Amino acid sequence: MRVGLAVVAAIAGVTVGLQGLGVPIGRSFMIGDLRWTAVGIVLVAFAAVVLWQRLRRR
Repeated sequence: MRVGLAVVAAIAGVTVGLQGLGVPIGRSFMIGDLRWTAVGIVLVAFAAVVLWQRLRRR
């Protein structure tokens, strides 16, 4: 379950980060706002830590 949530968080983080950089993924108020890039980076980093911990246990 954690791996699934981490993957979803990573996908969301990449999407939000790209929108913050100005990539028009759909219609959103986040496009071009660098604060959302920071949020996306944090989400991807969180997902990476969760996945790394989970894979290290195996």
